[in-house]
Amino acid sequence: GRVFDLPGAGGLAPALIRLGFRVVAAELPADLAAAPAALDRLAARYPGPTVGLGLDLGGTALYPTTRYDALITLGAPIASGGFSPAMRRVLTAPGAPTWQTFARDTLRGVPLTRVLLTGGLPERIHRPLRREAFIPMPAALRAAWYAPGADRPIPTPLPVLDALRRPRPTLCVLSPADTLAPPWQCDPTAFGVRRDGLIRLYPTRVNGFEREYDHLDLALHPDARREIWPQLFDWLDETLTNTPSNDG
Repeated sequence: GRVFDLPGAGGLAPALIRLGFRVVAAELPADLAAAPAALDRLAARYPGPTVGLGLDLGGTALYPTTRYDALITLGAPIASGGFSPAMRRVLTAPGAPTWQTFARDTLRGVPLTRVLLTGGLPERIHRPLRREAFIPMPAALRAAWYAPGADRPIPTPLPVLDALRRPRPTLCVLSPADTLAPPWQCDPTAFGVRRDGLIRLYPTRVNGFEREYDHLDLALHPDARREIWPQLFDWLDETLTNTPSNDG
């Protein structure tokens, strides 16, 4: 939740509010398995069409939900493994490292927070994230999520993949430059999911975007406001116009 409502960082939530949406930012519980039920209880409080939007594991936790009429996921992994050198270093670090630790640790002289999360997030945005939004990563969550396929070069599908087979309008934003959650860990079609209503958006230069977007850049980079967010808004407008509510 803090990624979307941290003062001075991003602004996607306020942008949605200006378009007339009611926005509720939720923090995931440490036990990811409990997150879908918690998100469903949250959605049940509000009448009318409900859209779930999540970055990283926030998007992953939305897939098993049943109370959301449509989903937007940004760099949300559905498989584990095939990790980059930077990610392998994270996984083999002792204890339960925090993002503050990664800010001090480096790979070839570059802080791991930069290597893993952003290709050029302005410091005015990265600073409040580093100070207020990067929280300790629970050891149990890290072990449960990254252990499957950790020693394999090809990602291993996770149980959440089954939830994607439920017909529901879904927009997956997948950046080839995302070093933390690259498309080969996040793209449902790479694991045999073929169905109507599943749209994939690849923000990359070859598709006409002006930059390559890393993980946090998808939601927070100033250029994303101009290049990615309008496409999210257009998809929302078209989808909600043609989607009956999931109330009841």
